[in-house]
Amino acid sequence: MSLNENNDTFDVLDNLSNILQVIIIFPDYINLVCLSFGVYGMYRAIAIQHPLYAILFLNLVVPLVLTCITIVAFMIIPNKRFVVLANTCSLLSLFFHCTCWCVSSIIRYVYIIHDVWIHKHIPSTKHQCALAFVFAFTAFTCFSAPIIGYALHLGNK
Repeated sequence: MSLNENNDTFDVLDNLSNILQVIIIFPDYINLVCLSFGVYGMYRAIAIQHPLYAILFLNLVVPLVLTCITIVAFMIIPNKRFVVLANTCSLLSLFFHCTCWCVSSIIRYVYIIHDVWIHKHIPSTKHQCALAFVFAFTAFTCFSAPIIGYALHLGNK
C-alpha cells in the first residue's frame, strides 16, 4: 500500500467521522426548531397566567433549554462525553415531561373538585402558578434523583 493510498483512506475516514458527527446532532436541531415554535405559539395564543397552562408552557421550556445545552456542548466537549450528556438531557426531558403531566392532572383534579377551596386558600393566580412550579420541580427532583443517583453509582464501578 503506497503512502498516497494510505492518506486517501484516512481522508475517507475523517469525512465519514464528520458526517456521523453531524448526524448525531441533527435531531437536536429539529427538536430545537419544533420546541421553539411550540413555545412561541403557546406564548402568543394562550394566557399562561393560569397554573395549568403555565405547567404546560414549562413542559416546553425545560426541554428547549436542555436541547440548547446539548447543542452548545456538542461544539465544546469530546464525543464520548457528549453522548453521555445528550442521553442525560434526553432522560431529564422525558422525566420532566412525565412530571409535568402528573402535575397537570393534579391541577385539573383540584380545579374540578375543589375549585372553591383553592380560590379560598390561595386567591392569587400568581401564587397558584408559583405553587405549581415548586410542586413540579420538587416532584421532578424526587422522581429523578434516585434513578440518576443509581446510574452515577453504576458508572463509578
